[in-house]
Amino acid sequence: MTRHAGAWTLAVLVAGGAVAQEPPEPPPAAGEPAAPPTAEPEPARPGASGVPVTLLSFAEPAVEVAGAEGGWQGLREGERLRTGQRLRTGPEGVARLEFPFMGLNVGPGSELWLPPGVVLSLHLERGRIEVASERSEIIKLVTPEAEVRGQGRVIVERREGLTQVLAFSGRVRVTGGGGRVTLVSGEGTRVRPGRAPEAPLALPPAPTQLTPGDDPPYFEVGAPVELTWSPV
Repeated sequence: MTRHAGAWTLAVLVAGGAVAQEPPEPPPAAGEPAAPPTAEPEPARPGASGVPVTLLSFAEPAVEVAGAEGGWQGLREGERLRTGQRLRTGPEGVARLEFPFMGLNVGPGSELWLPPGVVLSLHLERGRIEVASERSEIIKLVTPEAEVRGQGRVIVERREGLTQVLAFSGRVRVTGGGGRVTLVSGEGTRVRPGRAPEAPLALPPAPTQLTPGDDPPYFEVGAPVELTWSPV
């Protein structure tokens, strides 16, 4: 996020090794209000020269951003992530990114990168992301082992050199190691380094009659919470 602040204008003239500076404005005349103090500009975000492509709509408790040169800084809700920047969450951190055409949830202990380029893509270095795009194609998702394209609700997780892709709705294509598989709702696959994706496997059915459900209630800190479900 960039903020503009007023500042004194410095005119630097280099001639014969001498440097001249424009004198400051004269003080206000008697009875005139003094000019308000000049605010210090915020430090630039790492990689802030990229193109803003997504909004951080939720962050808790620790979400950080860094540019290509490194230097991690805290990222606040309402700020935008730009191409060329990286985002990471702490061991208990979660984040929600809003693209114009889809939403993306970032799980704890995750790190991702938005590389600069003509085609927008998202690289997952580690951790877990959930993507939902029911009406259009999701962003191209890339891990060191696989590439994921398609439409629907998809979870991609990378741990210890293994990429897992789970499709809960829609249809997605997973490529890697010279091979490709197509997943439909209720299927998943794994991709190991340098190998083609494994044949699609049916995901186990989800528990039913969950309490809380899709619209969970809120509880005070320390209050007991009852969780119920019916096994499958």
